Amino acid sequence: MTQKRITPGWGKAVGIIMIVLGGLVVFYQFYKILAPKILETQSKVMDTMSHLPSNDGFSGNRAVSSMFNEFLQMSSFQTNVFVFSGIIGFLLCAFYIVAGAKLLVAKPINYKLAQYALISFLVLNLGTIFLLFRDAMSLFVIGLMVYIIIGFVFDLVLLIILLASDKRRYGIGGEALSEINTLYNQDEVL
Repeated sequence: MTQKRITPGWGKAVGIIMIVLGGLVVFYQFYKILAPKILETQSKVMDTMSHLPSNDGFSGNRAVSSMFNEFLQMSSFQTNVFVFSGIIGFLLCAFYIVAGAKLLVAKPINYKLAQYALISFLVLNLGTIFLLFRDAMSLFVIGLMVYIIIGFVFDLVLLIILLASDKRRYGIGGEALSEINTLYNQDEVL
């Protein structure tokens, strides 16, 4: 007779957090893919507006346009990094969400899937941060990097919880199976 394993509370919490974060990160990855085109369009609009005559006698339209473009400036390498990491991140989001959902069921493979999903996003975020520091940083790039760093910290905390928690209910560990049987037998008595 196969006994059903009871998912521990930490497993349920981490799984639900992964599902929610994965759903939110999908939008951020989509933004990373589209950001270079949006910035290019905004830059063209600002350049066009800088050539318009000013009715109030203020001739600072070019200065405002120049400041705006410096604020949003990204090198071509940074643009490529954002698009590439956005595409990879978009694909990894599906893995991340599925791994979070699987973590809600206590099986060794589900634990490993969640672990691999978290590690994958940690590597992606760390690689993106490292590559973005290669070129000069505009305020816009710094703002986007803050989100990457926050995501890195969240994933690191979830991975630490995953690794530090008792994995016997997932069937992982030296005496995991005998411990699970003992726990189930105690539950049946109660």
